[in-house]
Amino acid sequence: MDDNGTYECSVSLMSDLQGTSKARVRLLVLVPPSPP
Repeated sequence: MDDNGTYECSVSLMSDLQGTSKARVRLLVLVPPSPP
């Protein structure tokens, strides 16, 4: 499907400046999108 792929997300928490701020995930879409 068109939405399959590797996505990267970056999140920052003000109380956790030493933690990991980025992650990469591989997304596999199993069901086609439904109409809104």
